[in-house]
Formats: sequence, C-alpha cells, structure tokens
Amino acid sequence: MPQSQLFIQQRHAALSCAEKALKLDPDFGAACSAKGYALNALGRFLEALEAYESALKLNSNMAFAWNGKGNVLLNLGKKEEALICFEKTLLLNPPKAALDALARAK
Repeated sequence: MPQSQLFIQQRHAALSCAEKALKLDPDFGAACSAKGYALNALGRFLEALEAYESALKLNSNMAFAWNGKGNVLLNLGKKEEALICFEKTLLLNPPKAALDALARAK
C-alpha cells in the first residue's frame, strides 16, 4: 500500500475515533481537538477550524488546540491570526514545536 494511502486511512480512522468520542461526550475538548487535527491533515481546513474553536470554547487553556488552530489558519493563509494562536500556545505551554511554528508564521 502506498505511503500516502496509508496516511489518509490513518487520518480517517482518527477522525472516526474523535467523532465516536464526541457522541459519548459532546463536551470532551480533547476529542474536539483530535477531530481538528485529523480534519486539518485531510485538508478540510474550515471544518478543522470549527473543531478547534469548539475545543477552545470548552477549554481556552488547551495549548494543543491553540497550536492546531494556528496551523489551520496558516494553511488558510491567515498568518496574522495564526501568529496570535501560536503566541497563546507559547503562553500556555512553551514546547519546541510551538517555537518552530511561531518562527514559520513570522
């Protein structure tokens, strides 16, 4: 099986798992964030943005969701908005990945 096909299958599986978790608990912010990650990886950016925004409504201190939202915004060409998200990520949890993402946005 080609690598790209495997990648797509894994992202669809991740999306399915996140959606199942949200059916069990619609207020599970980590599942919203996981859904956003899978949708972003599948190139479904507007849906991913919506998933990350749902996660952040449930918990505005979720660094992973801020970072994911920033990545989606970069994919949509919205660098200034992405930069704000990456800065929030850094305030909440300054991992190396966030520093790398911040550098890409500038």
